Amino acid sequence: MNRIIRYFLIGLIAASCTQSNSIDQQLPGKYARGDSDRYAIFTDTLIFSKKPGQGENVFTVESRSVTRQLDDNDKPGEPQFEKEPGTAIYHPDKKLLERLPDGQHYSVDLEKGIITNGEVTFKRVE
Repeated sequence: MNRIIRYFLIGLIAASCTQSNSIDQQLPGKYARGDSDRYAIFTDTLIFSKKPGQGENVFTVESRSVTRQLDDNDKPGEPQFEKEPGTAIYHPDKKLLERLPDGQHYSVDLEKGIITNGEVTFKRVE
C-alpha cells in the first residue's frame, strides 16, 4: 500500500511541474496570420517573449509584417519587410493584452491558441 501512495505522490508532483496555468509561461510564442486582397498578399506575425526582470504579466512583443504587392498579372512582387518592437501588458481581469507604445488591444484565448485584434485573428504557430 505504501508503494502505491508513493507512486501516486511522485506522479502528482511530476504532473504539477509540467503543467502551468501562469500567463507568463503560456503566452510566449509566435502567432501568425495571412491575408490578401486584390492588390497585395500580407503576412503578419506577433512574437511574445518573457525576459528576466520583467514584471508579472509584462511581455516583450515584436511585430513582423511581410507585404508582396501584386502586379497587373496577379504575380507577387518583391517582399517588403517591417519590424516593430514593443511591450505588452496582460490584464487578467479582461483577458486583454495592451501593446505599448501604440495602445492596441488584443483579446487572448490561450485554450484555442488565438490572439484577436478586432476582426484580425492570429493563431499560435510555435
